[in-house]
Amino acid sequence: MDAFKRLIWGALAAGALAGFVLFLVQWGVMIPLIQEAERYEHAAHAVHAEQEAQAGGGATAAHETAWQPSDGFERTAYTALGTTLTGVGYAAMFLGIASLMGWSLDGRRAWLLGLAGFACFALGPALGLPPKPPGAAVPDLRAAQAWWLATSIATGTGLWLIGVSRGSWTRRGIGLLCLLAPHLVGAPSADHVDTLPRTLVWQFTLTSVASQAVFWLVLAKAASFVLARQQRLAFDGDGRKRVDQDDRPRRLARES
Repeated sequence: MDAFKRLIWGALAAGALAGFVLFLVQWGVMIPLIQEAERYEHAAHAVHAEQEAQAGGGATAAHETAWQPSDGFERTAYTALGTTLTGVGYAAMFLGIASLMGWSLDGRRAWLLGLAGFACFALGPALGLPPKPPGAAVPDLRAAQAWWLATSIATGTGLWLIGVSRGSWTRRGIGLLCLLAPHLVGAPSADHVDTLPRTLVWQFTLTSVASQAVFWLVLAKAASFVLARQQRLAFDGDGRKRVDQDDRPRRLARES
């Protein structure tokens, strides 16, 4: 139970820190790109509405728009909350995998696991479905989500097989096949052409992938630091493990 509590608190601390760093990156770099893309999107909608009005003899059709936070504090608050919760979720998975594998998460191993997370959840899916700003042409949502999930699982499986191959070319070959399989099958494509400037779309894609790289590296470093600190606090100054409050009655009963 004590180890589970340390895992939860570690995920909260490391995930909140990494998520807040991701929010700062998005607030400083990505939100201006999103706002620029939204200006193009609103202009395109205005032109489309005018064309419909002219075709309908001056009658304008009412289109329901999905709710979205207003600019300013509301959008900033929702972005900060979303990135923080995302960071906590990924941190829980990050530390859970390390705990199940029995890894101590020293500096090198934490970096490697962070790079693996970046490859599974950012780089691998982005090779087939690059992140795009609002108003860009995107494929069917369910098909895109299914391909993203399959690519993440295949990438993680491939990296794990290569990592535990221990010189086995069979495992390496299967791992490489897992890495390539989603891209050989191909990601779902959009059913219409982008109306946004290509430079803006590519800038958003590269910035989004780079921000995810920063997030995973910060998460790896924060998780390594938090676990190391928790392990130091779990031991007395002379190196003996501290007695958990829940275990003291049972230990006293055995000693008596």
